Amino acid sequence: MRFSLAVWVLAASAIAQEPPKPADANPPRTKPQAAKPDAAKPAAGADYTIDGEFDVRFRWLSDLKGNENVYRSVVNLGEGVRLFNGAVRYSAPDSKVLDQLNIFANGWGGDPWTNTRVDGRRNGVYEFNIDYRNVAYFNNLPIFANPLLGNGVLFSQRAFDTRLRQVDAELRLFPSARISPFVSFSRGMQQGTGIVPFVGEGNEYPVGTEYDNAQNLVRGGVRIQGAKYNATLEGGWSDFYDDQSVGYFGPNNGNRLTPFFGRNLRLFSVQQRYNVEGDGPFLRALLQYRPSNWLSVNGQFTWVQPSIRATSQSDAAGSFFSRELGLPFNTFIENTTGRALRPFPSGLISAEFSPVRRVRVIQTFSTDRFNISQFANVRQQESGATPAAAVDNAIYNQRLFLNWNRFEILGIWEATSILSLRGGFRYTWGDAEAPAAVTPVASTNRGEIRLPAVLAGATLRFGSKWSGAFDFEGSQGDRQNFFRTSLLEYNKGRAQVRYRFSQALNINVLYSILDNRNPNPAIRLDTRIQNASAGLNWTPGDGQRVNFTGEYTYSSWRNNIDTITLPLFGRQTVLYRDFGHHANAFVDLRVVRQARLNLGGSFSINNGSLPTRLYQPVVGLSVPFYKKIGFIGDWRFFQYTTNQFRFQDFQRHAISAGLRIGF
Repeated sequence: MRFSLAVWVLAASAIAQEPPKPADANPPRTKPQAAKPDAAKPAAGADYTIDGEFDVRFRWLSDLKGNENVYRSVVNLGEGVRLFNGAVRYSAPDSKVLDQLNIFANGWGGDPWTNTRVDGRRNGVYEFNIDYRNVAYFNNLPIFANPLLGNGVLFSQRAFDTRLRQVDAELRLFPSARISPFVSFSRGMQQGTGIVPFVGEGNEYPVGTEYDNAQNLVRGGVRIQGAKYNATLEGGWSDFYDDQSVGYFGPNNGNRLTPFFGRNLRLFSVQQRYNVEGDGPFLRALLQYRPSNWLSVNGQFTWVQPSIRATSQSDAAGSFFSRELGLPFNTFIENTTGRALRPFPSGLISAEFSPVRRVRVIQTFSTDRFNISQFANVRQQESGATPAAAVDNAIYNQRLFLNWNRFEILGIWEATSILSLRGGFRYTWGDAEAPAAVTPVASTNRGEIRLPAVLAGATLRFGSKWSGAFDFEGSQGDRQNFFRTSLLEYNKGRAQVRYRFSQALNINVLYSILDNRNPNPAIRLDTRIQNASAGLNWTPGDGQRVNFTGEYTYSSWRNNIDTITLPLFGRQTVLYRDFGHHANAFVDLRVVRQARLNLGGSFSINNGSLPTRLYQPVVGLSVPFYKKIGFIGDWRFFQYTTNQFRFQDFQRHAISAGLRIGF
């Protein structure tokens, strides 16, 4: 709210800086000036104009039927006064300080998403923008990361109740000049509480935690514009910190329901803190060069080198067992310090040229070089039940090297005014090298990627009514052991058709498919994803009396992959299936004079491994009754159901009513 008040004060002060000038009885004779076509036209007798609108309402909620944590994870709307939308626009073409200022805001008053944006300018001198976002992130689903769900324990072991705030500000000088300097500042923050598992040997114990992290980025540079080129050079500094702490007191049996080496494991108390800090410089250069009509070149280079420092402290008491020592113990102390250096250069260069008429060729090459050099000192002490304390002090020095490259060439042939054909080739390759385990003496783990792919496509246009685009990408793979679920042997296709029946009626149909396989005996991944959607837009008479929009999507996801099972490290194929129907439709009707009625809603029905239903019908009404003042309100209903886990179901009504005020 302090930020919002500061924004309104800025607007008021900008307006106050340019009071109306008194009329001169004998104005000097000057040569008339031609009016600028893009300048705002103030009202007669004034040097500025100001207008805007506010949508202010009160929201009422019915009693919640069902699970509150799931409602907050999916919807999370609350009661009270809300600024649904607000805008203020100020224009003063003759001002020598500020000739335009715009302020937009929505969600203020307690909604889980809040945004305010301010942008202003003095034409030809400067322009600035400030963007503030505030998101209440709540996630606490009973079935997620809960190994005790089968025993009736409705308690998620990965939960978040945090606030994420982001501020971005930029000032650019002489934006239309050949040389335009700029400065920018960004800050992102997250604070709140949650639940995480404290991991001990043979057991995990869910405990409460606190999150506190932030990142700052300051950058500045210059943009240079020429007749045939544009260049941007910038540099800056980034720093961040990530704090997470755990404090727990009381008996906690954890997730293990059976003894571990003949001992029942329990946690009585734990104090744990994890802290990471880092900072470092970065540089970036961008160039766009067009020496002729048939050739253009683009390039980008980025270099980042953050330095990272980490500490971790744990102090736990309970009934534990060390499998390495074969002995029980009651207290556990661990202190870890470490640091890392992460130079990260990356670059991209592309060229587009037209060797003959109606033919264009686009070539792109990009590369990343990722290198981590890290050092850690870990000291562990276990004592209490053994005759003497067991102390382990280890020093680790490790390095990670990752090289990633991609080359792509694409040709486009405008065969006729109706048909355009595309074809090309992409090759991705890279390698990585890292220790195989976190031990003082570790073997080396290597990974490689070799992925060729062919590209093809076509675009059809029949007059102004019908158009279609079709794209295909496929690869038989070569090597891919970076990630188990990455693309290897795959085919990907996409088709989109648009038809314009009339000025008022448009239809859009889209279909996409992805087939991916990895036959490696240790992975055996098989995935197929399909999406088919159709949308309709009908606005007769430019929507003065009625307009309708609707969309339907069918999606399916089939996935098989081999996994390793605990505690005996066996193998099991995990099957995931999801078949979804998703639709939304809204109709806007003018009922009496300028009063409008809005009807519609959306639903999402998912069948398969986790069947769910989500329904959200909406009825809205807006009635202007005096100049720029009118009533606005709506009713919404939220219903979420699951066939397998009915304890997650919820339903709730939400009614909002208020005024829309313009000036």
